[in-house]
Amino acid sequence: RFEAFVDVVEQRHGPRGETLRKVFAYNERLSDLIRRRGFVDKPEHRFFFALILNVEGRDRILSLIRDRFPESDPIEKVLDWAYDLSQMRLTGVQNQNALGISPFDEFDMQLLEYLLHGRTDGEIGGIVREVYPAEKAEVLLPTLGDRTGAIRNSIVFSPLLDNA
Repeated sequence: RFEAFVDVVEQRHGPRGETLRKVFAYNERLSDLIRRRGFVDKPEHRFFFALILNVEGRDRILSLIRDRFPESDPIEKVLDWAYDLSQMRLTGVQNQNALGISPFDEFDMQLLEYLLHGRTDGEIGGIVREVYPAEKAEVLLPTLGDRTGAIRNSIVFSPLLDNA
């Protein structure tokens, strides 16, 4: 019903109506991030969620991580947090981790690293062909687009991949 309502508003009000859909999508994203942050209690994880919730732009987020953890590479820090959060199961939510991407395994971690370093799907495909045995690469390559898409569209990682 809600989608039908928003469709009518967009038809009647054009660009102004489209803004309504964006506002609701933004609020839904915030609510989901706040809910996920509620499941974590480690200060570093809460800091990460606070950045994703409150800071616009990949460069600014990475800069704030660098400021807080000057001894660490910000992307490595994000990868550490991603691993931790991928291992954290949410109570009452079947088959879901704190990232909201399930499954999220070692290959997904590697994909996240490539994406954070600005690699395209084509480049990643080439790396997979180089690094993995042919049989394993044949299994992984058909899933590449869906898996990188899930990471790119993730509410947790999309702010870090906007201009990667």
